[in-house]
Amino acid sequence: AFAEALGGLCDRLLRTIEAEDRRASHERDDASRPVASSIGTSLAVRVRTSIRDAMASSSSEGGGADALSDIVPRLSELAMAPAGAPACNKEEEERHSQLVVGGANAASFFAPTGRNNILFLLRRLLRAVCRVCPLVLFLDDLQWADAASLDLLTILLSDRKCPGLLLVASYRDDEVANGSAPQLATWLEKIDEKEDEVQLCETLRINVENLDVDTVNNLVADLLSSTTSKTVGLASIAHKRTRGNVFFIIQFIKHLHYEGELYYNFGSLSWKWDEDKIRASTCVTENVVDIVVDALVNSSVNGEERTILQVASCLGSTFEASTLATVLEKIKSQPLSDGCRDMGCCTSICIGMLSPKDQSTSNGDFVPTDASIVRLMRSLDSCVERGLLVKNKSSAGSASSSSSCCSMRTASYRFAHDQIAAAAFSLISENDRESIQNRIGTILLNSLPEAELEKNLYDVVRLVNCGEPTHDERATVLQQAELNYRAGGKALASSAFALSVVFLRKGIDLLGSEPWARSPDLCLKLHCLAAESGLCNGSMEEMRWFLDQVLAQIDLPLEAKIPAYSIHIRALTFENRIASAMEVSLDVLARFGIKFPAKNFKRAIISEFVKTRLLLKGVSVGDMYQLDDMKDSRRLQEMQMLDTLAELVYWAKPGLVPLVTMKIVRWSVKHGVSKYSALGFSFWGLLLNDMMGKLTLANEIGNFSMCLIDRFDAKNYRSKVLFSCSKFLTHWVQPAQDVSKRFLRGYNEGIQEGDLGFAMLNIWSFCQVSFFVGRTLPGLASQMAMYSQQMKDLGQNKVFVMLLPMWQLVLNLMGHSNDPVILTGEAMNQEDVIKECELKGDFVLRNNLRFHQIWAAFCFDQMELAGSLVKEAHDINNTNRCTPVIWRYAFYEGLVAFTLAQKTGSKRWKARAAKVMTKVRTWVKKGNVNCKHILLLFEAENAALKKNSEMAKKKYIEAITVISRHGMIHDRALAN
Repeated sequence: AFAEALGGLCDRLLRTIEAEDRRASHERDDASRPVASSIGTSLAVRVRTSIRDAMASSSSEGGGADALSDIVPRLSELAMAPAGAPACNKEEEERHSQLVVGGANAASFFAPTGRNNILFLLRRLLRAVCRVCPLVLFLDDLQWADAASLDLLTILLSDRKCPGLLLVASYRDDEVANGSAPQLATWLEKIDEKEDEVQLCETLRINVENLDVDTVNNLVADLLSSTTSKTVGLASIAHKRTRGNVFFIIQFIKHLHYEGELYYNFGSLSWKWDEDKIRASTCVTENVVDIVVDALVNSSVNGEERTILQVASCLGSTFEASTLATVLEKIKSQPLSDGCRDMGCCTSICIGMLSPKDQSTSNGDFVPTDASIVRLMRSLDSCVERGLLVKNKSSAGSASSSSSCCSMRTASYRFAHDQIAAAAFSLISENDRESIQNRIGTILLNSLPEAELEKNLYDVVRLVNCGEPTHDERATVLQQAELNYRAGGKALASSAFALSVVFLRKGIDLLGSEPWARSPDLCLKLHCLAAESGLCNGSMEEMRWFLDQVLAQIDLPLEAKIPAYSIHIRALTFENRIASAMEVSLDVLARFGIKFPAKNFKRAIISEFVKTRLLLKGVSVGDMYQLDDMKDSRRLQEMQMLDTLAELVYWAKPGLVPLVTMKIVRWSVKHGVSKYSALGFSFWGLLLNDMMGKLTLANEIGNFSMCLIDRFDAKNYRSKVLFSCSKFLTHWVQPAQDVSKRFLRGYNEGIQEGDLGFAMLNIWSFCQVSFFVGRTLPGLASQMAMYSQQMKDLGQNKVFVMLLPMWQLVLNLMGHSNDPVILTGEAMNQEDVIKECELKGDFVLRNNLRFHQIWAAFCFDQMELAGSLVKEAHDINNTNRCTPVIWRYAFYEGLVAFTLAQKTGSKRWKARAAKVMTKVRTWVKKGNVNCKHILLLFEAENAALKKNSEMAKKKYIEAITVISRHGMIHDRALAN
């Protein structure tokens, strides 16, 4: 629904701009241009610019334009650079073209949180349009809307940042009342509930009733160019027969005209009718299909046109003339059936329309003559004149012999109303409908070129799926199941997750009662893709059913079940059941013969570390670049599971991280590297940093892991590895300002490739490091508000709660809180977070909160509170190993210790201060540029503690100089 509406918007904008381009090429005098035209074109150009900026900008809200282009017609065309625009440099052009057309595979983009992704991206697009001008979107027939469209409606109704959007939607309330539209009925109930909670923008419902007698009389009088006093009798009949339904009334009047009971008298120049005759020949009906069927059968609609409408009703609400011609030509040689009303004339019609002079190519493709095409086009245009069909604007123009072939290829039509299509379809005998649809689908499957088949794949598969599958054509049972697999994959890539499952279930059903015995490979593909679609749609029960079918197959080898296990692990991760996902990974690896200890990690780590160091003895980082690629398929699957496990144990069981990491590294050196080696090597760098303090070597290992991503073109891994390298390695040897740019790059890569988890981890770390280096507080607060909302929209709750303490501290520093040392305000409530940490045993979040509490207490000179918090934060380094928090916490821990040592003279605080200073000095000696000013400040504080004022003054000045060079304005304020 939204794809069509937005596609119409894009088409309207492009037509406005293209029309202006054509006018400009013929008009030299700008003053001759209409003012309204100039304003309209200017507005269209501004909207296009806003959309293009929103899609191409990688610094504001990330990528994903490719995924939108797949579902919104002509969006990529609209977002491309306008003609005559200043040329951009090659790098920018390359980046933009990748964003618009070439980016991530859509299926990977939408997994595993596809619904959240597409809702986020569509809202982003609408905001871009509404930023320039108000936008009205009209959605007709909302009773047919799918769950995804209704979810998007809810999101848009609650979007306070898009005030320029007006949504107008219509639906048939009788279909809601009788249960024909259960999804809409449920959604309307939820809207009422949420509106009461003031969660949505204001909504207004307008109940449009059927017309009363007086209004019908006015309508009929206007239609017949008469007066209400003359038409009152006819209007009364029309109202009684149609219950005042507008569409019924129009069809009723047309029916009277076709039957000759309503005619134009040229003598009196007025319309004439016989009311008594009309009463006798018509009856009351509550079904408009009856009226339309009667008109189609008994009116002046001829047999050719009737047959065209019947065949077209099988093709869908919209169809192309060339597709219709293909079906009719095949029917000529192989008639559909004798069992449908008036379909027996199909053969004669086709023979008449498509004459014997029409040629066939060597491969059997039909090549019609101009005469036969003109006859078909005239029949279609006749249906348009009768109001039965509508010719789409993109194919406007009449068929002539000189341009008939071109016209047929480009002409497309749609039924003027769904009830007309239903009436045409009802003319086919109920017993033969499915077999006829199947026959038409088979014709299209065998006749359409590959490009056209892909374009019309959903309709073709829908038709082929009707009735019993044919065995004498291309669509044999296995081929038909394969075709449903293809359609399911296309639907998944287009975010139509529910439709994808429908096709895939049909494919499974086609394989019979024993699908695994008939075609195990195809059955496996169908089940795994169906599980993927269920996951993307958030239908966890449905996903688990498909997975259970795969995992229950005893005859399937473990290697074949890896895709199913991967989906299962991703689903558990999405549900935030990290420990369960880790257990599944460990179980799969154990079946491969790869086992890890359940406890006593320390002994195993020492043993594995020695093995790894011995293997790498004499192997330099330069030698690693020469390692061969891993070829063994089973080993690659094992590496895939190890890579997944490495990510999970970091959160669920950190003690296992070294063991998994060293396994990956040793196998990569022994058996070759792959994209799954990249994260393992970055974690190996973390171990070298943490266990041996080799900062420079660890960073070189991190650079090698990034090169592996480029080597294997593993774009979907880039965000993950960028985060790992930047978070644990790069900041130890590079300025934090540069590291923040790497995090921002990792965020953009993650959004572009659909790796939302690591995209949000990167942007959280970007905000964190930006705060550390002294970015302006108002700008930071604004960014954190924007990114926190994005985290919520995308369902990334874990990283969202990690951002809150930092965001609230920024607000406190700006004076937006009642008590600056209590992290309670707009972003969060400190007591609620503490209770949540205790309830869930979340030590990571608790230490994150405690770190920012220490920061707040120190900044607002609450040293006793800061000291007590430092004492409690004994394990803060364990939950933040090798991250920037380590040296930033050391900064405040040391300053608190020196301050309390001076105040109290406590030996314990003096010893703690000396210990922290020694640790920072070691980091500086090993090349940590971000700790240089911290060490100078500590040396100044130490000199002041020892009453050496000259040395203290000297060190303070040196610290201020270094801080100024690095631009850390917050720390410079402290040093002063």
